[in-house]
Amino acid sequence: MHYLIVTECRVPMPKRQEFVGAVQRWEEKAGAMAGAPDVHAVYLDSDDPDKVLIFTQFSSKADADRFNESGLMRDFHAELLRCTASSPRLSTYDLFYATGPGERRVIFGQEA
Repeated sequence: MHYLIVTECRVPMPKRQEFVGAVQRWEEKAGAMAGAPDVHAVYLDSDDPDKVLIFTQFSSKADADRFNESGLMRDFHAELLRCTASSPRLSTYDLFYATGPGERRVIFGQEA
């Protein structure tokens, strides 16, 4: 079941370039590892572009736990602290329900 780590932070415009560089360096390191995240995406709020959401998705919580053992997520969040206006806030989620184009697949009650 998909497992999502959501990081919410504020990145002021003067720190944006440094932030983008930190994200890209981390993605290169993470992508070279076995068990890398399935998806890593950065979103800016349309109305408040300093507000940033970072989604890091794994196939399962077990995969995320194995990846976290490498220390890369800890290092990533430490690097973010240098670019943010406040400490990043983390939340985690297990996929409960999803649907998409093609065959309708409903997920209820698995691992969540």
